[in-house]
Amino acid sequence: MVLPFTDANPVHIRFFRPPRRPGSKEAPPFSVDIHTVNDELGEVWLKTSVSRAAHVELMMWALKDSVVRLAQRHSAALGQRLAEAGLTLDSFRIFHAARPDQQDSWAP
Repeated sequence: MVLPFTDANPVHIRFFRPPRRPGSKEAPPFSVDIHTVNDELGEVWLKTSVSRAAHVELMMWALKDSVVRLAQRHSAALGQRLAEAGLTLDSFRIFHAARPDQQDSWAP
């Protein structure tokens, strides 16, 4: 899915949840992949996984060093905001690189 904007570049969003494994009672994590190219932030990729209804794992790839440093500086505040919303930030990994190519096991 692409969200177009009149005043900014589009944001590409992909929602995904793999099928439940046979015999498993726990639902697989729900993930949201986001990609955009922004004038200020440069190219940014985010992968958010939510498991057990309230546990969040976030991975971010950014090409600009300033964006990586900004995310690192504000990671604790993100964890606090998520906690205020009833969510737990289990991990937030930030990479100063492009997101590696992913093999898709799902096709729209």
